[in-house]
Amino acid sequence: GDDILGIRIDENLNIVRFLKGEAKSYQSLSTKVMEEARKELDSNKGLPSTHSLQFVVDRLQEQENYDLADPLSFKIHKGIQKNDVEHLLFVFTTSPPESLQKINLDNYQGSITQHYVGFQDKRHQAIIKSVFDKIIENYNGTP
Repeated sequence: GDDILGIRIDENLNIVRFLKGEAKSYQSLSTKVMEEARKELDSNKGLPSTHSLQFVVDRLQEQENYDLADPLSFKIHKGIQKNDVEHLLFVFTTSPPESLQKINLDNYQGSITQHYVGFQDKRHQAIIKSVFDKIIENYNGTP
């Protein structure tokens, strides 16, 4: 699926752009992980999946936010073009991500604008554990 889905809407509620993103979190980033991320970004001809977009429409409709749901639904049915889309590849790792990100970008053959973000922290595992602990704590209703 699409790990990250962004939708830019102008002041007239016209959908202007889509951001399709892939997020990878590995203690040690590798070429294989970056290739998997590229494969995901390139899936569906580089476009956000209809399934992901429809999920957003469904949630907006559940909230009765038709001002946003209707134009998105219209855009899905009209068709999204590659020039409507940008890609984001986000990585979180303990290892330096720059060189692997640059290689991945240099090897990209497509026409979709690419953005790369690398977050490196030696506390990778501790940060992930604290996030999941907080999610579970909130789910269980404890402060």
